[in-house]
Amino acid sequence: MAITETELRQAFENHKDAVYDFALRMTASEATAEDVAQDCFLELLRNPRGFDPPRGSLRMFLFGVARHLVYRHWRKEQRSVPMNEDLLTYSPDLTAGSLSEVIRQAVQAL
Repeated sequence: MAITETELRQAFENHKDAVYDFALRMTASEATAEDVAQDCFLELLRNPRGFDPPRGSLRMFLFGVARHLVYRHWRKEQRSVPMNEDLLTYSPDLTAGSLSEVIRQAVQAL
């Protein structure tokens, strides 16, 4: 089953803002949210059989695709962020007294 250009345009017009807002709330990045929203509709175009109306609405399907794309973005981003070696050797001053002081020191070390 293929999706027609008219159906894709209609789906885009009906759901683009909601998908973008959903991705923006998850990522806090306008650029990433735009990419995720665009990729959602590309996924619908490439794989229209992925949407199964008895399982839920098209909007819910697109939210699921967006969630998956955001998770994939996070995994990719985590692989490319270098590890700060100082964090591996951090040792709090346990003689500082209170737990709140130890936590304060740990947060400052970040």
